[in-house]
Amino acid sequence: MKDECIKYLESDVLSLLQVMSVFIDETFNQFLVDVTKCLTISRLGLNIFLKNDYNPTDKKCIGVVNKRKMFEHIKEGYIGGITEVYKPKGENLYLSDCNSLYPFASLGDMPGNHCVYVEDSKPIDLTNKFGFY
Repeated sequence: MKDECIKYLESDVLSLLQVMSVFIDETFNQFLVDVTKCLTISRLGLNIFLKNDYNPTDKKCIGVVNKRKMFEHIKEGYIGGITEVYKPKGENLYLSDCNSLYPFASLGDMPGNHCVYVEDSKPIDLTNKFGFY
């Protein structure tokens, strides 16, 4: 039984090696991105996008936040949503279901490449502003 297990494991590892070799070669040939420089599949996707599709001169392109302070400031605005019902019944209630709101919102305009940190004691009129505030 031990010999069969070792034989199975060797063939399993060799087949994985063959699959990974083809994946690495195909990814490089199609997208010119080195898979071995990416620790996660998400990073690989981002590298492919930045290498082949990102054009910072395109006004419709999503801006890249490349300043740590700005990233931290924007990150503070992202929190988990509360999904509790405080008033389960009543009259003249308006019900809204926000399933898949993120993909829907992603279709719209996004803040651009111009990131400015503003600290002011006066209130800012956000009527005609767009971005993270």
